[in-house]
Amino acid sequence: MIREWRKALLDAGVSASMAYRLLRAALMTAVEKDKILTRNPCRVRGAGTEQAAERPTLTVAQVFEPAERVGVRPVDNVDSGEFRLRYRVKGGTMRRFPQTFATRPAAERVLWKLAEERHADVVRDDRLRVFILLAAFASLRWGEITALRRCDFTSRLRPSVYGPRTPSGPTAK
Repeated sequence: MIREWRKALLDAGVSASMAYRLLRAALMTAVEKDKILTRNPCRVRGAGTEQAAERPTLTVAQVFEPAERVGVRPVDNVDSGEFRLRYRVKGGTMRRFPQTFATRPAAERVLWKLAEERHADVVRDDRLRVFILLAAFASLRWGEITALRRCDFTSRLRPSVYGPRTPSGPTAK
């Protein structure tokens, strides 16, 4: 009877393991404490364990793709009114786009297109790139990454000369 009930739940696409554990606990109380039943009918091996699918993992290329794109923004100046677009080209000179735009988002779309085609210069905030790389490759969580300071890193791949960080800073070994 229990096997049929469990099979009906599984066929319906319901996660039966939690329901089975609850039923087993209730029937165990009926057997041990209340003495209503002589034996627990829930004896299906493995019915109370969940078989979760393995989480997908990213490839190295899939990690680096957003890490390279985040924190990049084009260097610009969108004048209000008619929304004239000025952008910096490679080499540092500012240019004015020949067309005016009705809205600021329209001007920004053109600017981002120029940046993607490498006609406009961009600035990069590498802190966000490092954030993604630390989260992916060092398996650090948000709080652990945001608590890091420059003194927690060394410039070369060698052991740090500092010991554990104290509230006032690192301590020398």
